[in-house]
Amino acid sequence: MVTLGALLYLGSQLYGLIELRPFIGRPFDQDWSEQISAIVGLSTVGLLICAAGIVAHALAFKKL
Repeated sequence: MVTLGALLYLGSQLYGLIELRPFIGRPFDQDWSEQISAIVGLSTVGLLICAAGIVAHALAFKKL
């Protein structure tokens, strides 16, 4: 679960680096704003999945 969240986070960040590079130095437009929102959303979901995996692991470890 932690790995899945980390891959989702990493993938969204790499997408942001690759896809949004042409927008550097240009004025911001609506498309750029929508892409940033999508990247931030996916990154947040990835971090939440990571956190859930860490909590699940900690609770499983505590039961042992």
